[in-house]
Amino acid sequence: LDPPQAYLDIYRDLPLPSPPEGDWLKRDGLPDNAQMRTSPESPSQGLSPAVQDQARRAYYAQCTFIDHQINRLITALVEARVWDNTAIVFVSDHGELLFDHGLVGKRLPYEGSARVPLIVKPPAGSPLPTNTVVDQPVELRDILPTLCDLAGIPLPDGVDGASALPLARGETAGWRGCIHGEHEMGRFSNHWLTDGQMKYCWYSQTGAEQLFDLAADPTECHDLAGDRPDEIALWRHRLIGELAEREEGYVQKGQLVTGRPVSPILTSAGLLET
Repeated sequence: LDPPQAYLDIYRDLPLPSPPEGDWLKRDGLPDNAQMRTSPESPSQGLSPAVQDQARRAYYAQCTFIDHQINRLITALVEARVWDNTAIVFVSDHGELLFDHGLVGKRLPYEGSARVPLIVKPPAGSPLPTNTVVDQPVELRDILPTLCDLAGIPLPDGVDGASALPLARGETAGWRGCIHGEHEMGRFSNHWLTDGQMKYCWYSQTGAEQLFDLAADPTECHDLAGDRPDEIALWRHRLIGELAEREEGYVQKGQLVTGRPVSPILTSAGLLET
């Protein structure tokens, strides 16, 4: 977080909104601020509230700086008379949480980390409708297929993902029902599923589960895991299906198994010699 000083000055004296704080903080098996500060996996160890606010101001300043650089790029494309025939995709790889729930970093399953912007500007003449919002969750692996679809070129063999253009046209049949995310993080290694409306989280080393209604509670302040046992069971079954064949042994006899060693690189992916 190192924006130019002129942009940092914009936010130096502005009041900051308070980060959201979930009702699930301090629950056993879940990360909280006190635990993370004493965890070697945490980038936020010992950061005072004043330093946290300074980091948030720098983050907002960095966003404004990036926004202005994008404007320079757009202006250059217009001046070169290639704007109309250019497709632009604006996306990020992850968020930083930015002290939501007292947490920071990219490795936890919450919206401040896992949800990123994805904005597509099609070239002129594209059949893609403009000013359309897609509610179905998409993944980074869908970007290349989407660009190939926009350009009218075939997708290379072996590429994961699918074009999101049909979703923008309202063609949702056959799209994946939910997406699966995961991250190795020591005691707080996690898996999560979302269909864009609900999110289920499972901490593989502690067994803790969470359920959030993202439509009603986009900042994930109210954990529904204790209130909706039938819904938790449904999402747990979905995760079992995702992990059933994994080499770590997360699933045994049709049940999730807590405490299995976590591998950051899977040998089954062909990236390590066995």
